[in-house]
Amino acid sequence: MTFSSKNLNEGSIKTLAGTAVFERGYVYLNEGRVSLASQNKNTTVMRVEGNHQYLVKLKHTSRQFEASCDCPAAQGFDFCKHCVAASLFYLQLIAGKETLKKSSGKDLLHAYLKSLPKDQLVTALSEQINRNPLTLQNWMLRAETAAEKLDEKTFKKHITAAIPYHRHLHRHRQVRAFFAKIEALTERIDEESDHLEPEHILKLVDYAILRINRALETVDDSAGYRQECLDMLAKLHHQALSQCALSNQQRADYLLRIYLGDDYDFYPSIPESYEAFLEKETIALFYQRLNQRWEALPDLNPDGEDIKHFDRKLDYLHTLAPLLKKARAENDIEQEIRYLEKSATNVRDMVALSALYSELGNMEMAHFWLTRAETLSTQSGYRADIESVVNQKIELLIVEEKSDIALKIRWQRFEETFSYEEYIQLSELGKRLESPTNYYTKATTAIQQHLNHSGDRELAAELTRIHLREKSSGPACIVASAYSLPVDLLEQVIYSNIDQFNETVPLLERAVQFRIKNQGASGYDGIARLLQNVKEKIKKKDQKLLNQFARNFIESHQAKRKLVTLIENLFQ
Repeated sequence: MTFSSKNLNEGSIKTLAGTAVFERGYVYLNEGRVSLASQNKNTTVMRVEGNHQYLVKLKHTSRQFEASCDCPAAQGFDFCKHCVAASLFYLQLIAGKETLKKSSGKDLLHAYLKSLPKDQLVTALSEQINRNPLTLQNWMLRAETAAEKLDEKTFKKHITAAIPYHRHLHRHRQVRAFFAKIEALTERIDEESDHLEPEHILKLVDYAILRINRALETVDDSAGYRQECLDMLAKLHHQALSQCALSNQQRADYLLRIYLGDDYDFYPSIPESYEAFLEKETIALFYQRLNQRWEALPDLNPDGEDIKHFDRKLDYLHTLAPLLKKARAENDIEQEIRYLEKSATNVRDMVALSALYSELGNMEMAHFWLTRAETLSTQSGYRADIESVVNQKIELLIVEEKSDIALKIRWQRFEETFSYEEYIQLSELGKRLESPTNYYTKATTAIQQHLNHSGDRELAAELTRIHLREKSSGPACIVASAYSLPVDLLEQVIYSNIDQFNETVPLLERAVQFRIKNQGASGYDGIARLLQNVKEKIKKKDQKLLNQFARNFIESHQAKRKLVTLIENLFQ
């Protein structure tokens, strides 16, 4: 059938084909059965998918439009449904070209892409997708979703591909990309979770966590990029375990296997984080199973080899942690004692047992365990062990109403070190026991006496910290003026005496010179920050003195242009 190309529109096509044939051709077009085979100036060839693939040839000039099809129906009818579909598609191509001519910017690109044949678009898109592994993974998952092929087995294959072993990745960009791929896969599992059995999701989460743990043997994730993946997996795990068909006992046993497994640290905290999702009976059965395991472990020997081999205690500590936490939450002191007595081989546990027995009022056992702890701390010589024993000894003395002895021991500890930390403990104990002794005066006098003989700068620093803690800015300034102090401490003294600025100017000079001499250019910002703080804190009457200090400094340090510029900007 031939007619003028100028008159080509849906109406003219419908007139030529008839309503019934037109409607069938229109359906073919909307079902995406038409594609462009070839095109030149006056001829366009279309493929139309019907029972078979047919070719429709369109001839178009300024004077005529002609359509012919190689289907059997076209032999009896000039304009078959395939011709209709191809002609309508041709109309869309013409409209697309017109839109393309009128478009610009992003609209131009969009119009151009719409004008391309489907096959060409598919080829271009496929090339782009294959260039990026993450993009390829996402599109493969979409394709498998459309094909209804996303099941547990398929997801497991994707997990294997997304989390390979023995990849030595250390740069942040590499590690971030590694975990971005896992995140995308985890999101997809979450989106498809309604179509997967909860038991299958549990297996997928277990498998993903196992591979993440193994992969981290060679992947440096010190920046923590894995956390987003683990949070998403945790959400899936919580939901799947609460929805699966397992009995309460099976859920409890399953959680116990995870807790005692090598990948435990990669799961949500067990059992605490599961309490909101699982029945109370499940959590109770978990504790019951864990307690049975604890009871089956032999007692550790604090006097034998067990005390020397921490590895032997790891299993005990891991098994005990939830049980001990539960006992403490329930204020079950007797149960805490039973747990600790089975595995106590270090000073910390023995001191804890002493405190627990003291809380129960059993002072004999409290002293028994403290004596064992003291013997062990003497052997180890660790300061932390010795300090914990001393603290517990003082607590027992207080319970036994021997406050004077407790204060005497604390003072002796202070005299051994003259440290700021020991002073704090001494001062707090004095207040707690309502001692009439002024330990600030007593302690600072004792330190000053030793300082007068030794001139020890570390001792001067400890004394200064004590003065500052007790808001004694004047004495702190005196010590700072007489002894060399760390620059940070020196600046604290300056700030605390800001109301007496004329007396702190020499300290300010020392602080600035220290940063120049010991820190170089890296200390310039610290100098500017110090002067800025002083400028903001001093009284108006002292501003002239500070300005003079700044001018003198600028004149004497002209060679340090960067520093001079910083100070000039500050005082302009």
